[in-house]
This record gives sequence, structure tokens and C-alpha cells, in this order.
Amino acid sequence: MTDAASDRAVHVGVGVPDGSLAVLADRQAVLDVLHHYCYCVDHRLPNGIADEVFSPDAVDDHGFDRWEGREQLRAAFTSIVERFTATAHLLANPRILIDGDRATSHCHVTAWHWLPGGASHEADFVMVGTYEDELRRLDEGWRITFRRFRRVGPTPTASGQLPDFLRRYRPDES
Repeated sequence: MTDAASDRAVHVGVGVPDGSLAVLADRQAVLDVLHHYCYCVDHRLPNGIADEVFSPDAVDDHGFDRWEGREQLRAAFTSIVERFTATAHLLANPRILIDGDRATSHCHVTAWHWLPGGASHEADFVMVGTYEDELRRLDEGWRITFRRFRRVGPTPTASGQLPDFLRRYRPDES
């Protein structure tokens, strides 16, 4: 969103102008999309990620890889969810700006990851970072058109070690 657009955008929670029930509804709908992403990842639903979270032309840059379009997203998340026994993604501090049929959001994410290994154990690694999203209202509702994951901290993980398949993480772009 440009500076001029950001000046026009409504940041809900800091000051909401009169007659803004539609803006509040849009903000909640955007937040629902962000939470639905976490639900789909944690419940291993790559089709839900591709079809119910992202726009057909979406770009997702997670730092270790970049995917464009629903079919790449579907293939990538199918592969990703198969590599983990479980994940738990939690969002915090969402900041959502609504500007008509476009929105931006910024939120913190803490994501626990368990690799296959048999016995019950602590998470193998935990990533802490931010999701920086651009969204657009489509006929089917709000969808993410661009997502960038940025890690928080000097290393890709807050705890544990990244598995080899994620070691392509680009630390220079955090």
C-alpha cells in the first residue's frame, strides 16, 4: 500500500470513524482469513490454503522458498504438511489496514513444528516471525495476494534446528 493509500486507510482500533461497521466487518473477515491459514496448515489441508486463503495469482515468500499461483501453493503445502507430524501456528498483534477492496496486515507468528520421530517429544523447532500480507476482496471474499514471512531474531529458529529441507532460508532478506 502506498503512503497516500495508507493515509486514507482505516486502522481499526486506533480510531474508527462514524459509520464504520463495514470497516469492522472487513477487518474481521481479513482476520478470519489469517486464522484460516493457520487452521489449514495445522490440520494439513493444502487445498484449503490454496483455494480459501490465497487469490489465484497469489505470491507467498516464506524466505526458504517462493510460490506463485494456487497450483504452486497447493503443491508446496502438500509437500510441506507431509514432512511434519504436527504443527501449531499462533498469531498475535494483528495490525490490519482496510482501503476499500484492498487491505494490508502485519502480525506476529509463532510456529511449533514436530518432525516424524516416533515417540512423543518437545517440538523439534520453533519459528518466530511476522507475516506481512496484502489482501484483496474477491467475489469469494478476502484473499491474500502477497505474503512475506520475516523471521524475528538473528537465526531462522527461536528454538531447535531447521531440518535440511528448510536450510535454504535466505537470512539476508529477514
